[in-house]
Amino acid sequence: MHDEEGLYRNVRNDPHNFAGEGADWRVSQAAFGDRSRQPSVDRAWLRDYEPRNSQHDPADCVVCLVAQDVRTVRDVAPREVDVVPDPVLDHHILPDNPAHALVVTDPALDNNSQFRRLKRALAKRCTVMIMPGGATPESGSA
Repeated sequence: MHDEEGLYRNVRNDPHNFAGEGADWRVSQAAFGDRSRQPSVDRAWLRDYEPRNSQHDPADCVVCLVAQDVRTVRDVAPREVDVVPDPVLDHHILPDNPAHALVVTDPALDNNSQFRRLKRALAKRCTVMIMPGGATPESGSA
């Protein structure tokens, strides 16, 4: 996966996933929660560079990260952070998603404190592509 590659993350339209109001509004670290401590993302080029293709629900938010920005996270040092392809194909529950990838660390994170630092770093590095409720930041409407 190239450093310049764009990555989309679907963020459920849940108040816990956002912080602040007005000009201070932002995606919170909760937006990157994951039981396995490996947040899922979609590779943008495999979603035709269309963030709506990564939305699970029309009211969800979609954020974008860049692979290099993910790889330069130092908040969990001495661990290295990477993004690795993890296509979902023929899963018994999940729909096929050849764009699926995971944010991983080496060695793996072994406690919630470390994972919180990773989530916080990802939240600071992401750009909102679709606001909660389906509006795009440029248009302010769906």
